[in-house]
Amino acid sequence: MSSVLLFLLGFLTAFGAQNALRSPKRNRPWWAQPLWLPAMLTSELLPVRFAASGALAAVFVSFGALDHFVGGFGALLLVLGWIGYLLLAARARRAPRSAALALQIPPPRPISLPLQRRATRYPFSVPSDIDRVDDIEYADGCTLDLYRGVASTGNRVLLQIHGGGWTGGDKRQQARPLMHHLANRGWTVVSISYPLSRDEGLDARIAAVHEAIRWVRHDAESFDIDPEFIALTGGSAGGHLASLATLQSSRNGTGVQACIPIYGVYDFVNRNRTRGDWPVIPKILMGAEVSAAPERYAAASPIDQVHENAPPFLVIHGTHDSLVPPAEARHFVSALEAVSRSEVSLFEVPGATHSFDIVPSPRTRTVVSAIETFLERASDRYDDDAMEQRSR
Repeated sequence: MSSVLLFLLGFLTAFGAQNALRSPKRNRPWWAQPLWLPAMLTSELLPVRFAASGALAAVFVSFGALDHFVGGFGALLLVLGWIGYLLLAARARRAPRSAALALQIPPPRPISLPLQRRATRYPFSVPSDIDRVDDIEYADGCTLDLYRGVASTGNRVLLQIHGGGWTGGDKRQQARPLMHHLANRGWTVVSISYPLSRDEGLDARIAAVHEAIRWVRHDAESFDIDPEFIALTGGSAGGHLASLATLQSSRNGTGVQACIPIYGVYDFVNRNRTRGDWPVIPKILMGAEVSAAPERYAAASPIDQVHENAPPFLVIHGTHDSLVPPAEARHFVSALEAVSRSEVSLFEVPGATHSFDIVPSPRTRTVVSAIETFLERASDRYDDDAMEQRSR
């Protein structure tokens, strides 16, 4: 029995490593692509997986697992899996250099994150040095949580929009390393809920984001928020909503001052065939196929809404995202760079998969450090521009 268990452990370890090492390919069918969730859990939890598989292997060997050839073959698979883990770790260590190239800065150090802040279990506890004001209603049926450092005042705002395929997710489950770190560094982080009903389309979702921006600008005085600088961020569906709302609100030169979409969807038309066709888009969000509503699809696609007044963008995407391959981000960045007068940076995170930043891994903490650098730079440029305009 112990031999069979060691074989299963070796097989799962080797499979997990090779699945995470594989790159998504456009010419493969969906079922031949790497499995993104197992890949994310492998890539971002390497120390845990090393320790757990090593401990289990030691137990199985102590019960005679190597006395049978099945156990020996399992041990070989386990070693191959560990070699794969080492390759994954080496790939993750390239994240600081990639951030440096994207932002033209020295390689950022991963943010420091005490062990108690690395918990990912429910109920997603908040560190003691951060205040969270829960469930403030900003629109009918929509609430937000407000994070800020204890005793901090006059903070600039990062508005976080969760992902979940436009029909799921929760405002307290995602981007926690980013939200907690920036709140502790003097920012006010606003994490919003928005309509998720399958009976409501994209218009209701994007309207909620604009209403949240309006709330920050006009209704948040009692929280001593600085409404002059608002940055939007979000992952996956949240990245789509953040980038679309930013481009819409900044078209007249006002609105949002920076945007950091993460592994977002930028082209509802899917004209470049960068990903599979998702039924949620025509059936729930748009209520029609693209051939029947091309103008509405263009209005819903950030790639079609780029303009010269767009604020600074830092687009973040994992190189090994099989759910939304990185080509989606590259096409969007190319379109935005062609017209925008502001900074446009693409940070392709080596080895990262979809939703990688849910886990506070070293790679995630490097990305958070890069986001902080980008936001501080965008904020400083905004101050300089405002001072120059006042001096005229």
